[in-house]
Amino acid sequence: MSKPSFHVMAKPAGAACNLHCYYCFYYDKQALYPHKRQHMDGQVLEQFVKDYYASHSGPLVSFAWQGGEPTLAGLEFFREAVELQRQHCPPGWQFENALQTNGMLIDEEWAAFLAAEDFLIGLSWDGPGSLHDAYRGEGTGAKVQAAWRLLQQHGVKVNTLSVVHRENARQPRNVYSFLRGEGVEHLQFIPLVRYADDGSLTADSVDPLDYGRFLIGVWRQWLERDVGSAFIQTFEGTLSQMAGLPAGLCVFSKTCGSNIIVEHNGDVYPCDHFVEAPLRLGNITEQSLEALVQSPEQLAFGRAKHTDLHADCRSCPVLHLCWGGCPKDRVAGKSSLCAGYSLFFRYTEPYHQQLLEGLRRGGAAPVVAKSIAQDVAKVWNGVQRNASCPCGSGFKYKRCCGSLQ
Repeated sequence: MSKPSFHVMAKPAGAACNLHCYYCFYYDKQALYPHKRQHMDGQVLEQFVKDYYASHSGPLVSFAWQGGEPTLAGLEFFREAVELQRQHCPPGWQFENALQTNGMLIDEEWAAFLAAEDFLIGLSWDGPGSLHDAYRGEGTGAKVQAAWRLLQQHGVKVNTLSVVHRENARQPRNVYSFLRGEGVEHLQFIPLVRYADDGSLTADSVDPLDYGRFLIGVWRQWLERDVGSAFIQTFEGTLSQMAGLPAGLCVFSKTCGSNIIVEHNGDVYPCDHFVEAPLRLGNITEQSLEALVQSPEQLAFGRAKHTDLHADCRSCPVLHLCWGGCPKDRVAGKSSLCAGYSLFFRYTEPYHQQLLEGLRRGGAAPVVAKSIAQDVAKVWNGVQRNASCPCGSGFKYKRCCGSLQ
């Protein structure tokens, strides 16, 4: 019998962080473990490494370290982790590591280690200084930029993760041009969705239509000059699904439950966004990861993404691309980002289809994209301020994409 396919995000320092970003959904998870040092000890670490290998069919096992801020576990922790990975790696297998960080602790010693051990780094970076600092703290953008350049000097592989919030959502050209100008080639754009006690979106949350406009704004720049040289997770996932392959993003998968969390003490939860006491699946010191990910509770959690869909979603023409988005963003089974997802997918799907057909005929991605981009540009370059916006929102251009920076 084949083993289940799943991915683990380990939290070696729990929810502890050296920043207090206003919008962080994980910071308050520290309250789950009051009066306890949130640091994964050697016993739990070794158990995790051994069990993770045992739960996979090989030959490549990917370890992912997140937080909070995982670098707070210390460099020696990660040196120990890599040694344990080597020690327990089955013959003929390989392992790799990814680490998500805010960049605040990255120095020469960290960069040298990450390069030597071939870590893939996810660097949280929301755009130019003021846009990054808006919710992460004054001066943090400059520190991230310094960390990025240090990692580049050492040849470390780096992806950026940008939270799209109320401040940067209307500046897709500025955000994308800035990151590309820094040489970033792999980018993720994650929408900020938080709810107030009364059920409304918080003031820092991205407006749903603004998120759709943001994606279209970035997509137009990517199509014009960066297809084949810049890789944007949302766009890659869309093309993958349209080609009949997995989305690669749990957000846009039909079901979920295959990305579990291992907290600093070995506790296991169904998802990064559902680390809640009632949803705790167990602990790796008591049960195997394989058993926990196949538990009735976890399987039901994964199926609910589809079974709990709103009736509107089931009849939506772009359901096959978004699958209702992430359950954390839903109200009564419907995503709060619905309008934005619909806008983006409805606008770009025909062009993505052209791109796929061109690739299937053997065309080079940049050449195919350039031809499509020329057709797109004709529409956008000639649009009048009071005309309907080409994105399909129904608003006038001057009050829609024409107002973006």
